[in-house]
Order: sequence, then structure tokens, then C-alpha cells
Amino acid sequence: MRRICIISLAVLICSFGSVAYSQTENTDKFQTLDRVIAVVGQNMIKESDLETSFLQQTSGKGIIENAFDVKCDLFESLLINKLMLHQAEIDSVIVTEEEVNREMDNRIKYMIRAYGSEAMLERQMKKSVAEIRELYKDLIRENIMISQTEQKLKNENIKLEKDANDTHYEESKEIRNTIKKHGGIMPEDLPTPEKSLKELEKEK
Repeated sequence: MRRICIISLAVLICSFGSVAYSQTENTDKFQTLDRVIAVVGQNMIKESDLETSFLQQTSGKGIIENAFDVKCDLFESLLINKLMLHQAEIDSVIVTEEEVNREMDNRIKYMIRAYGSEAMLERQMKKSVAEIRELYKDLIRENIMISQTEQKLKNENIKLEKDANDTHYEESKEIRNTIKKHGGIMPEDLPTPEKSLKELEKEK
């Protein structure tokens, strides 16, 4: 059901398929390079984004029999992230350079450990550390915005739940005070009926 809702939402916000083309050499034919499969606000999801996520998810796992389901789950994840990012932009979430640099430092340290050394990282990525930082800067900023928005929504849900519980408590307290004031019997003190409602229904 959740997937149906997400896909329905995707249909509503998908663009009409913005496509990037390149002309092949010595021919008038065009080759599709990439295309936009969804747009949320000013943020787009490209087909290459989905394919990259799929390759990362399934790397080294051989033949993927449920490739369609995996791509659906990945598309849902990408879509939710863009929705969170769009909400962050609406809420004017601000991410400082200090926050970006701190997270970037952590990512670079992790990547250096994973590759064994800074030199190996640069060799594998075919970029200098400075170029890698520049490459991932916007992505890290977006991820921080998404995390802050998710936390904000979570806190709002907790507050709503607490408000509902407080309201229920106050209403229950008021009802019990009214019963006590008029000399009534509290619910827990009511006598237990000899027969249940089901038994009474059967006797009819």
C-alpha cells in the first residue's frame, strides 16, 4: 500500500521526461544520455541517479532476480529524500559552512581509511582530495538539510502525541471529578456483570 501511495505521488510530480541527448559521430541519430524521471520543487531525480543507486546496492551480488522491486525501493528512497529536501527549502533550513566542512572531514577520513591512504584514494577516484571535497560538497549540504528536516518532523510528531496524551488525561480527570462531585460510582468500582454481552446476545 505504501509503495502504491509513493508511486502515485511520483506520477503527480514527475516531469514529462526532460531528456539529454548527444549526436553520434557521422550520423544524424541522437543517443539518450540521461533523463529526468521525477521533480520535487526545484529538485530533480535523474535516471542516472536511480541506476547509480542500483549498482551500488547490488554490487558483487551477481544476478538480481527482483531488480524491479529493488529499483522501486530505491526510487522510493530517492523520492522521499527529495521531498525532505523540498520541505527543508520551504522551512528555510540553514546549513553553515562549518557544518558542511565538519561532515566533509569525517567523510574524507572514512574514505582514506577505506582505501588505505590518501594517495590510494586520489588514485582510485582520479581526483585530488580538494576536488573530491568540491564534488561532494553540495550532496553533503543536502544530506544535512534532509537530516535536520527529518528530526524536526519527528519532534513535531512527538509533541503532537504528547499534546494528545495531555488532553486525554485532562479530559479523564475532569470526568472523574464530575462523577465524584455528583456522588457517582467510578468506572473501576462498577459491579462486574454476571453475563457478558455475547452471552446476552445468544439468549435473545
